[in-house]
Amino acid sequence: MPLLIALEKAALGSALDLAAPETMREPTDGAPTPRPARALAAVPEGRAARAFEVGLTASMTHARALRTAGASS
Repeated sequence: MPLLIALEKAALGSALDLAAPETMREPTDGAPTPRPARALAAVPEGRAARAFEVGLTASMTHARALRTAGASS
């Protein structure tokens, strides 16, 4: 059951992330924040979908490991 709850939370979080703006905050020209500005500029398109894929892959890998460990016990 914990695995199902974790997957449900990941799906809900991803849905919210997909609905959110691509950039959550925009640096202003007058603010001395070059590092955050560079980091925001480096974020590729589709970051939410990619993050979902990474999380889902990690969750499924962990689920398979748990199943394998349970089968060998």
